[in-house]
Amino acid sequence: MCEILSGYLENYPTYLQIRNFMEIDIDFFIKNNKTDYIEQFMGALEILASINAETYKYIARVMFANNLYNVAKTYLDKSKEIFYNDAELHFIYAKYYTNKRNYIDANFHINECLRIIPNYFPALVIQKKLSEYLA
Repeated sequence: MCEILSGYLENYPTYLQIRNFMEIDIDFFIKNNKTDYIEQFMGALEILASINAETYKYIARVMFANNLYNVAKTYLDKSKEIFYNDAELHFIYAKYYTNKRNYIDANFHINECLRIIPNYFPALVIQKKLSEYLA
């Protein structure tokens, strides 16, 4: 992280380092208004995504959790280009579209999520809510 923020990345993080720490760090930066750190970090996402294909999804998840919905959507779309058959990706899309009151697209993505993992309990809960909106 320090190397990324300094603008010179010599020691690349591992798959697990990205998975375990990136969201926490970005969340901390957002909550503490460290915009310059966020921008510097976002500049390294392509490199990080080459190490961990879920990088863009992690960014989308933390942006969504911080109510930065348009930014979240941008990174959901980038993640979808890398790995479409990710159940959690579709789950986050469904939450995004539900938040936007676009229940048709939310329903599409929750169904994609359940196609990949049929018994994913949080998705089944959202599917039930969406069926009320679409009835």
